[in-house]
Order: sequence, then C-alpha cells, then structure tokens
Amino acid sequence: MIPLSLSLHNFLSYGPQTPALDFTQFKVACLTGSNGHGKSALLDAITYALWGEARKSQHERRPDEGLLRLGAAEMRVEFCFALDEEQFRVIRSFRKGRRQGMTQLELQIFDPGSNTYKTLSENASLVRTQERIDQLLCMNYDTFINSAFILQGRADEFTQKGARQRKEILADLLGLSRYDRLQELSRRHQQEGQQHLQEHQRRLQDLDGELAQQDELERQLDELASRLEQCAAELRAGEARLEEWREERLERTQLQRRSAAAQEERQHLSARLAQEEKEGLHLISQLQKDAEVLQRADLIQQDFETYHRLVAEESQLAILLQRQRELEAQMRQVEHQLLAARHEVEQRHSSWEARRHTLEDQLNHFRAVLAGQARTEERYQELLTVRQQLQQLETPRLRHEALQHEERQLRERIAAEAERIATRREELNHRLGELQRRLQQHPAATARREELAGELAQLQLETQRRDQLREEGGALRTRQEQLRRQLETQQTELAQAREKLHLFKAAPQASCPLCGSRLDETHRQQLDQELAEQERGQEHAITADQQQLVALEKDLVELRQQYQRAEHQAQLLPTRQQEWGRLEARLAQFAEEERQRQELEAQLTDLETQLREERYAPDYRLRLAQLATDLSTLDYHPDHHAGLRRQLEERAPAETERAHLQEARLRHEQLAAELADAVENLGTARRNLEEKRYGLQEQHALEGLRHRLQDLGYDPARHQQVRLNLDRLSDVVARRERLIAAQQRHAANQEQLTRNTQILSALRSQLSALDTELAAAQVRLEELSGVEDCFTAASQLLASQRGERDLLLQQQGALQTRHQRGLAMAEERKAVWAKTESEQRQVWVYQQLSEALGKDGIQALIIESAIPEIEQEANALLARLTDNRIQIAIESLRDLKKGGTRETLDIKIADELGERSYHLYSGGEAFRTDFALRLALSKVLARRAGARLRTLIIDEGFGTQDSQGLEYLIEAIQEVSKDFDKVLVVTHLPEMKNAFPVQIQVTKHPELGSRFEIIHNT
Repeated sequence: MIPLSLSLHNFLSYGPQTPALDFTQFKVACLTGSNGHGKSALLDAITYALWGEARKSQHERRPDEGLLRLGAAEMRVEFCFALDEEQFRVIRSFRKGRRQGMTQLELQIFDPGSNTYKTLSENASLVRTQERIDQLLCMNYDTFINSAFILQGRADEFTQKGARQRKEILADLLGLSRYDRLQELSRRHQQEGQQHLQEHQRRLQDLDGELAQQDELERQLDELASRLEQCAAELRAGEARLEEWREERLERTQLQRRSAAAQEERQHLSARLAQEEKEGLHLISQLQKDAEVLQRADLIQQDFETYHRLVAEESQLAILLQRQRELEAQMRQVEHQLLAARHEVEQRHSSWEARRHTLEDQLNHFRAVLAGQARTEERYQELLTVRQQLQQLETPRLRHEALQHEERQLRERIAAEAERIATRREELNHRLGELQRRLQQHPAATARREELAGELAQLQLETQRRDQLREEGGALRTRQEQLRRQLETQQTELAQAREKLHLFKAAPQASCPLCGSRLDETHRQQLDQELAEQERGQEHAITADQQQLVALEKDLVELRQQYQRAEHQAQLLPTRQQEWGRLEARLAQFAEEERQRQELEAQLTDLETQLREERYAPDYRLRLAQLATDLSTLDYHPDHHAGLRRQLEERAPAETERAHLQEARLRHEQLAAELADAVENLGTARRNLEEKRYGLQEQHALEGLRHRLQDLGYDPARHQQVRLNLDRLSDVVARRERLIAAQQRHAANQEQLTRNTQILSALRSQLSALDTELAAAQVRLEELSGVEDCFTAASQLLASQRGERDLLLQQQGALQTRHQRGLAMAEERKAVWAKTESEQRQVWVYQQLSEALGKDGIQALIIESAIPEIEQEANALLARLTDNRIQIAIESLRDLKKGGTRETLDIKIADELGERSYHLYSGGEAFRTDFALRLALSKVLARRAGARLRTLIIDEGFGTQDSQGLEYLIEAIQEVSKDFDKVLVVTHLPEMKNAFPVQIQVTKHPELGSRFEIIHNT
C-alpha cells in the first residue's frame, strides 16, 4: 500500500477548506511542526479512513465524534493509495445526529478507460465494505500499528505484548489466515464425512436386519403357489356354471329390450299418426285461404304498377332537391370569401393610417431633440471630466478598503477567539457540573453495594436449595413412574386371572379349559379355589400400589410448591449479580471522574485568567495597531470620493441624451421618406374600398351560381303530392307478395294432401303388426322369470372364490416384492459397504490435513522461518544504534520444568553485561531496542507478499536520545527506507528535520485550522 493523496474536512484541527496532501512529491519526508498543531492528526486521518480507528480515550468504543472538529457537524476523510499496479480511493465520513452519529464508508477503484473511480462498496453496508478493505490490504488496524506504523508512544507495542499476541500479529502479517480458512474447510469436510459414515453404518445395520428374513419369505412363497393352483380349478368350474345362466339371462334381457323398443315404436307411430291427421286438416284450411287471394289478382297487379311509376318520379325530384341545396351552399361560401376580401382591404387601410400617425409623432420628437443639441454636448463633456477624476481615486480607494477589511477580520478573529474561550469555559462548566452530579451518587452506590452483598449470599443459598429440591423431585417422579408401570402390569395379570376363572366355570366338567387335561370334582374345586385366591391377591396388590401413588402425588405437589418458591428467588440471582458488576464498574468510574473533576477545575481557572486579562490573540492585536497607522497615513478622503460619485450620478443622463441626439440625426431623413410612402399606400387602399376593387373572381362566381339555380326547375308542390300517393300505396308490395305466394303454394298443397292420405293408411297397418309381436314376447318372458336369481347366486359364489384367489395373489405379490427388495438390498449393501470404506479414507485424509494446516503445523513452520530473518535485521539495526552493545534473541520454543517444550515467542535482550530484563534498561536504550525491533519487523514483512507493506510511518518522540543516538536513528531510517516506497517520520527536533530532503511543515491558524506546506531542502 503506497499513499498517493489525503484530503481532510473538519477532521480534528483541520478545517473545511484544507488542501489535499500530495504524497507523490516525495519518497522520504519529515512531518514537522509545533506540538498540538496537527502532525499526528494527518496520520490519524489515514488510519481512520482505512479502518475507522484513531486516537481515542479508553472509554470510547468508536472514535468518530471525538475526531470531529469543535463546532462542526460533519467530517470527511478521502485517502487515495496504490496497490499492486492499481489505484484505490477510500472515503469515510461522519455526521453528528441528535441521538447518535451516522458513519458512511465508500471503497472505489480507478478505471483508466473512463478516467473515473468505480465503487467496490458492498451494497452500502459499512461492515462488509470494511471487511473488503481488510482483505485488500491483508491487515487490520492492530496489525498496521504493529508493523508499518510506529505510533507515538507505542514503539514498545510489539515488545510489551504477550507471546501469544505476538504470534497472532506475525500470523496476520504473514498472511497465515489463509491456512486457518483451509483448516476450517478441512474440518468441515471431515465432519461431513463422519456424518456420511455414520449414515452408511446405520444403513448397513438396517440392511442386515432385512436380509435375515429372506429364507422365511421363500418358504411362504412355495405354500402360496400350491394354494393358488387349487383355487384356480374351483374358479374354472364356477365360471362354466355362470356362463350357462348368463346365456339365458342374456336372452331374457334381449326380449325385454325388444319389447321396450316395440313399445317405443308403437308410441312413435301413434304420435306420427296424430301429427299427419293434424297436418291434413291444416292443408285443407290453407287451400281455402289461397283461393280467396287468387280472386283479387287483377286489382293487386294494377296498384303495384302505379306504385312503381310514383317511386321513379320521386327519385328524380329528390335528385333535383339535392342539386338545389348544393348550389345554395356554394353561394353561401362565395359570399363569405367576398366578405373576407373586403375585410382584408379595410385592414390594410387601417394599418397604413396607424403607420402615418406613428411616423409623424417620431418626426416631431426628433426635431425637438435636434433643437437642444448644443446643451447636450456641453453636459456630456462635464460627465467625462468627473469620470476621469474618479478613476484617479480608484487605487487609493482599493487600498483603504483592503485595510478596513483586514481590520474588521482581525476584530472578528479576536472576538471569535474570545468566544471560543468562553464556549470552552461553558463546556468545561457543563462537564464539571455533570461530574459533580454523578459524584453525588457515590455514597448511595457504596451503601447499595454493601446491601447487595447480603442479598447475593441469601440468593446463592436459595439457588442451592432449588437444585436440591430438583433432585428430590426427579427421584419422586422416577418412583411414581415405576409404580405406574407396576400397576399396569398387575392390572393386566388381574384381567388374565379373571379370564381364566371365567373359562374354568364355563368349561365342561370332564376337562380343564386351560390345559385340556381330565379333571375330577376334587381337582376342580382345588383349581377353583387357587384361581380365586390369585385374583384376590392381585386386587390387594393393586390397591396398595394405588395408595402409594396417591401419597407420592401429594408429596410431589408439596415439593413442586417449594421448588417454585425457591426458583422465584433463584431467578433474582443473575439480576443481582449484574447489578453488583455494574456497581463495581460505577465505583471504579467514580475515582476516574474525581480525577477528571480536578483537571477540569484547573483548566477553568486558566481560561478565566485569559478572559479577564485578555491574554489571547496577541498577534492579531499587534497587527490591528499597525493597520490603524497605515490608515492614518493613506492620502484618501472618502467624503471627497462620495461627492464625485454624486456628481457622476447627476451628470449620468447626459450620456443618454447624447446617444438620443446621434440617433435623431440618423433617423430624421429616413422617417420623412417612410411617411411619404405611407400616405401614398393609404390613398390606394381608400380608392379600392370606394370602387369595390376587391374579390373580382368571387363576384363573377356568385352571379353564375344564381343563374344555375333559376335554370334548375325544381317543383316542391309536385314533390309533396308524389310522397302522399306513395304513402297511400305503401302496402301494395306486401299484397303482391301474398298473391305470388298463394299462386306458388296452391298446386303444392294439392299434392301434399294426396301424400298425407297415403301415409295415414300405412301407419295404421304398422300399429296392428306391432301389437301382435308384443303379445308373443310377453309369453316368453314369463317362462324366463327365475333366471336372475340363479345368475345372482352363481355370481356371488364365483366372486367369493375370486376374492380368495385375489387375496392369495396379493399375499404372493407382497412376498415377491419383499423378496425382490431383499435382492436389491443385497446389492445396495455391497454399494454402501464400498462407500463406507471410501468415506473412512476421506475422513482420515481431511483429519491429517486439518492437523497439518493448524497453528502447530505449517503456520508454526512459516513463523519459525521468519523469526531468524526478523532477529537478524533487528540485530543489524541495533548494532548501528548501540555501537554493537545490545543484541536480541527471539525464542520460538521454551523448555518446561517437567520436561518437554512449549510453543512461545519470547524476546531476550543482552548487552556487554549479559542478559537482563527489558525493564532494567535505560529509557534511551529501551527505546532503541523497541525501535530496532519494530523497524526490523516492518522491513522483513515488506519483503513478503502477504502483508503488502510498502510504506513506513514513524510517529515517535526521540527526546530520550542524545546527539549520537539521534545520528544512529537517522542512519537507520535512511538505510531501511531503501526497502520501502514511502517513508514518513514525525518529529519537531531540528537535528531530525535537517536530515531529510523533504519537510511537511504543519502550522495552526485560529480561524482556518491546521495547514501544511511541502518544503524541499536544498
């Protein structure tokens, strides 16, 4: 990861208009400036953009609101970096809300094709986007500050951590998390294989149980085959008997059907006979009506011819009427066009009249302007003189306004600084009041803790009693269940004894109903007595068990009530324990709040002194005095300047008047010519109206239409008379149609009446033959009346035999299915056994992989291979920093007192006096040791592909070092910079600043906030 640019908006001491920091201008640089001016804030911005982490107090879960600039409501950090030939941008912003703030995170990648950034964020999910950034960089915040970023005051971060934590950091930096994922994948495959193996083993047990019944199935199949052969012979005999009865039954059914069909045919013939008789009567009536119509044939034909002649005449008159209406419409249209032509001429006349008046008014105006041209020229020259004087005063005016503007800004900044201090004072007062209010709760919390200690002891006793009652209740329920099973057994035995006694009393005198042996009277009485005694004994045992069950139920009810009371008390224990924990944390917080209260009081005293003595913004006050001197020496009089402006305003109309004068000179002759043209056009339009010289074509067309209308010759009275005659003869068409229909029907109806007479004779003959056939069929049906009962009895017998046969076939099919399933199970058992052996091999392989990929496998080997390299680099740096006096050793194994070794990651430090504890070294020596180890860690990991460390940032105070130690540190930093693409060192020591080719100078302004400047040393 190589930084490219960093932009900040309202982040810590940086304001809203902070320019971007361009990292491409240097490879190695020194970040310098006074304490509190914002050097470390730039580095905090990088870690905040990438991981949302930066400096924060120990009570803050997230640092967002603590990083927001005082008085601002939102902040934003934009960080661009290069990684593996690609360019990325991370934008993280925070907006303060009423209850809680809102953080947004955006990850983008640069697209060279479109020259824009494209988003890689995970559906606006901050957590998923952060995970993607961690995966991209192969490190989190803790890994970064333990490798590439030596945070201020935390150079000993890696040294002071435990061995296990150091191993975890190295594992993250070396990219060993991939082996954890592979190990988890192997374990998952192993668990899945074990589950499949257990399923295969259970299936093998089921298959073995099923296959044990195959021999019995084959024996049952043989027995069913012999029974089916016997049943088949009986079925053949029954089917022969049933066939004989079926034939007679079929004959009876056919007779019944023929009789029913004959009855239906007789009914049909009867209905047809009645229909034919009715149709004959209708034909006779129709012949009589047609004869009456034929008698009036001549009169109907005469009226029909008159009607056709009137229809033709009415059609001709309608055509003439339509032509007359068309000519009238054309006349109306031509008259409208003629009126429009006159209206157009009238409009032109009005337009030229208005144009004449307008031109006359303009000529009069311009003549008046030309009359005052001498006075206009004089006023214009005065205007030019005043404007030249104002231009000469413009430079002093700008200088005077700039000085006044700076003076106002300085006064505003002084007031803002006072306001800031006052706001800070109010904020501290508010925080102090809150602390004092919270500290008032300290005595009550202490008293409540003492009271709560007694309650906790009592509740723990109640919890123990609840557990004891639960065990007693479990024992009672077990005893109750045993008694219930014993009672069920005794009741079953009692029922069996009563059944035996009933059989004995109902059996004959000569034999035993239970075993079938011969009995005499003595043995019979003895057996009767034994059975009765056995029954009474069972009844007594059942009664005793029932009484015990009742007693147990009472005990359980009482025990349950006691348990509920104890359970209610025990449920209060977690709540009281949580309250105890909260009280302990609260009491610890009271001590911290008391310390904070004292600090706030000291800060408040200092702020009160600054406000009272006005010891703030001294630079602004000094500059304000200088501005007053500059203003007094400036040769500029605002009153004189204002007077010239008023003169300029008074003479400003002269410029407009001169422009009007020039326009009048140009337009006077042009308007005179336009006026003469307008007068001529107005006379032409007036003559056209008076002599009607417009729409000549429309006037000729209108005259022609009037002559055509007179020549048409349409008679409206004759047209009305023809329509009345047509209405009178409107029914003649229907009468002629009835006449034609009567002429056509007469001959056909004569022939139809003859056919109807013949059909009636034939139908009467067919009815007589059907009556004879029905009588013969009735005689045969009486002879076959008992055949249905015989057929039913034979069918029932055959159905019973078939049911027995079907039952046997079902049993045979079921047994054959089970037998076939057994054969399939045998094949399945072979396949399951093969899968079982294969799963066993797979489980063993994944088990071996899981062990090899674990912490004590490949990962331990990789860490052990990296340790000598880190140790070598650290000692090489220490040799330069301590003049070969201090060396370190990193041990990955530790010998145990009881024998054997244990995995560890201990750091041993030794000098010319021997190995000593890290805490026994001086501050400078300990710092150089921590610094060398951290630089070695960064340098070694920079050469490994996993962590992608291409940047080194050192934000560490070097105040513990003497001049020689500083020289050693500078040489070490310059040497290690060869392994990194970007190195940034934070310091304010002059010896350190002058040793770097590029400086990033950070300064802080009261109004703008912190600012930085890149300086190249020559």
